[in-house]
Amino acid sequence: MVQGGQITREELMALQQRQRLLQQQLRAQQQRQQQQQQMQQQQNAGSASPVPQNPNNQQINPQMNNNNANMNQQQQQQQQLRAQMMQQQQQQQQQQQQQQQQQQQRLQQQRQQAAAEAMAQQASIAQKQALQVQRQAQLAANRNMVNNQVNNNNNNNNNMTQNQQQQQQQQQKMYPMNSMNPMNPMNPINQVNPASKQ
Repeated sequence: MVQGGQITREELMALQQRQRLLQQQLRAQQQRQQQQQQMQQQQNAGSASPVPQNPNNQQINPQMNNNNANMNQQQQQQQQLRAQMMQQQQQQQQQQQQQQQQQQQRLQQQRQQAAAEAMAQQASIAQKQALQVQRQAQLAANRNMVNNQVNNNNNNNNNMTQNQQQQQQQQQKMYPMNSMNPMNPMNPINQVNPASKQ
């Protein structure tokens, strides 16, 4: 007998074998008792003064008492065996329930872990996407700044060229002869008289 009242398979097989032996012994005793009763009946039938059968005959009574004791012992053993088998079944059911609970707990932990990993992965993807959008926005801002600077430079150059052209056009209108242009160094106004230098 192991701890907790649970019997092993070897003990169960030994009890069953013992039960079979007791049943065989009981059948043999019953056969011997029937044979003795038949012989006594034949003897009583053959005698002139038949002796009445006594159920409490001294030759039969000890054997019957022994048979009853064996039957009671066998019934008690069968009851004990059934109780042990019931207890073993209950223990097996409890073990199965515990295993099912443990399996459900493991599955729940696996689901929670998978959900946490999925959320972490989604958060990482969202963070990478946000960084990518930020970089693209920064690149776009840099491109706009460079383009604006180039456009401003082009506009300034165009404005300077246009102003120069307009000034030249105005001077040509005011001074058709290039020699009369005050800005022209060949203009007599701009030439110094050598006598004035003295």
